[in-house]
Amino acid sequence: MAMAEINQAVHAGFSRKRAFSLAVPAAVLAYLIYVAIAFDLAGLAARARWDNGALLLQDFWSYKTHVTR
Repeated sequence: MAMAEINQAVHAGFSRKRAFSLAVPAAVLAYLIYVAIAFDLAGLAARARWDNGALLLQDFWSYKTHVTR
């Protein structure tokens, strides 16, 4: 194998890896955008009652189990 062929093979391998390393995050981002649109996360956040969320978080933190005989 000539040095030029080895150089070309190495560059082709790096190009494939670079394309893959950019394609995976792009696919994940596209999926998250699809999920946000499909489940209407913006509308859900607008209708959310944040005071209920605060109460649920307080109950979760301060809940105690009392053992009775």
